Amino acid sequence: MLGMVAESSNVAGTSNVSFKASWSWAYGFMKRLNYSLRKATTCSNSNNAEIATKVDGFIEMLKDLLKMNNYSDDNIVNVDETPVWFNCYPQLSLHKRGDKQVPIHVSSQDKRRVTVTLAVTKSGKMLPPSIIEKSFSKAADLTPGSTRREVNGISIWKQRSNTMTGDIMVSWIQNVLKPMFPNKHEKKLIILDSFSGHTIQSVK
Repeated sequence: MLGMVAESSNVAGTSNVSFKASWSWAYGFMKRLNYSLRKATTCSNSNNAEIATKVDGFIEMLKDLLKMNNYSDDNIVNVDETPVWFNCYPQLSLHKRGDKQVPIHVSSQDKRRVTVTLAVTKSGKMLPPSIIEKSFSKAADLTPGSTRREVNGISIWKQRSNTMTGDIMVSWIQNVLKPMFPNKHEKKLIILDSFSGHTIQSVK
């Protein structure tokens, strides 16, 4: 969202200026233009035909890559991140009919979460999971890739909004991915989505 706000704030002649928005800047920007973050009230379907075309194109691209490079199933890796909340309380609760209030008790940590990075090869081999946790330290803000520590074989990074960044992705490749594939002469195919942290030049 910050990228969208920063892009919309560019004025004529400044679109090529490198700019990194902070949350405080974004909130100030929204306040000046009378915007706010709100929950969606309606939901509409995407263009199914357009999605199908993109999916078909992606599958054909994969087929071409497999045919061209003859990857082994052990060297094709699918990688993605997912949020994991400390508390996942249910949306429904068994309760008496007619009561207007249905309270549930949760801990004070119910909104805290971490990001977990999971990876698996086409042959079914799971790579060690990794965790990104929230931190407001200077390193977590400026160089989150340098915050890596290992606990029981699991790599853990710190980041201000506990999400994947290009800096952490590079560290993940060096410390998690590469050690799992010691044969440098075999070609590998890593499948990622187009999230910004996956597509910066240092990751490529």
